Amino acid sequence: EALAAAEERWHAIVAVRAELGSAVDLQRRLLALVLELKQTFDAGPLPRLSLPSRYLAVKLSRGVPALAGEPIEIALESGSGDELVGELAQNGWRVESAEAVASMPESYREYVADSAGEFSCAKGLYVGSRSGWFSDRSACFLAAGRPVVIQDTGIQDLLPTGAGLFAVATAEEAADAIRRIRMDYERQSTIARQIALDHFDARRVLPVLLEAMGVNR
Repeated sequence: EALAAAEERWHAIVAVRAELGSAVDLQRRLLALVLELKQTFDAGPLPRLSLPSRYLAVKLSRGVPALAGEPIEIALESGSGDELVGELAQNGWRVESAEAVASMPESYREYVADSAGEFSCAKGLYVGSRSGWFSDRSACFLAAGRPVVIQDTGIQDLLPTGAGLFAVATAEEAADAIRRIRMDYERQSTIARQIALDHFDARRVLPVLLEAMGVNR
């Protein structure tokens, strides 16, 4: 019913303002996605949504440094809690202050450039809904030629994975991806950079976005 009512409004708009056709098409796709997600939620409970995301991150990442054979640094914002910081430290993580490394664009860029790569856990909603969510932070790492290992959100349906970018579901898969990156770092770094150029370069992304919005360049 919602889609039918929206279609009526969209037809009326396009009939008067034909140049808004692209913007209407974008709204149509967005509404279809929202309705699809609603059907998923209505069908039953989603996995791993019962705990705060920071505890889900610890659950997945526990043991990753040991399995990968090296410590991994994580930047946490102040107020994350002594319990979380302590558990991460006990499991081989080096805890850094997010405010210290990302308070300014210059320090954030330097932090990314000085990193070997990124390992990231996603929020339970993104994982459970298979939304294909991807962080702008991960895009920054790829752009810097830093390989990315990210918790699987369905991103492999949208971006190439398996080299330069890895989607993982378990600590063992994350550790294996990290080892593969270390064994062939130069190649993995080159592929990571190419993924950024192919999929996140402003010269590719902005024209499509502006066209979908009906904005004349």
